[in-house]
Amino acid sequence: MIFTRRQAIAALAAATGFAAPARAGLIVGSSGPLIGRAPGPVVSLDRPQRAPQPLPQDRPAQAPLAAAPPRLDGLLAVPLLNAHTGDRITALFDPAGQSVSAQEKARLDWFFRDWRQNEIRPMDPETLAILVTLVGSARRRGWDGEVRVNSGYRSRRTNDQLRRRGIGAARNSLHLQARAIDFSFPGLEMKALHRLAETQASGGVGLYRSFVHIDSGTPRRWWG
Repeated sequence: MIFTRRQAIAALAAATGFAAPARAGLIVGSSGPLIGRAPGPVVSLDRPQRAPQPLPQDRPAQAPLAAAPPRLDGLLAVPLLNAHTGDRITALFDPAGQSVSAQEKARLDWFFRDWRQNEIRPMDPETLAILVTLVGSARRRGWDGEVRVNSGYRSRRTNDQLRRRGIGAARNSLHLQARAIDFSFPGLEMKALHRLAETQASGGVGLYRSFVHIDSGTPRRWWG
């Protein structure tokens, strides 16, 4: 008796009790036999799929604005503390003092924001480079601590409020352009920090009772 291919498969299934999979789960080869394939979930290419249990090595698409661990790959890790809000981050810089990535720069811009108005403006890379240069110099002299930041970017509204309170903010302060930072190095005497800034900062340097001012403007020195 001559069986067709379909009849042979049906006879084999009946003899062994094996139920053939539905046709929806089969791939038909151009010249090969039928190949069974287990049905799986349908993945849409229009929207990203959320993994139910991400693997340990998976990383989020965007890092949170939180402190980053120090690195030992030649980058300079600079711990920063906002004296007013208590925000802390550890920023990673290359030896030239520039932020190493766009994500890192975004974290720095957020940290140096005008926290009173919750307003962000990109910080001037030259000003950041001056700060990092001073951190490196202080570390070579034995200081190893956290940079305490009093002020970074300042909106016009905040600057005017400080002037009305008699705090001494300049009318056209470079804080308005995100080109100035007021800071201290806890554990390092203010006069020593000021001398360091005077000799190594290329822009303006001012000494105040609880912080040193640096900016990327024209070279000038003063005492507040």
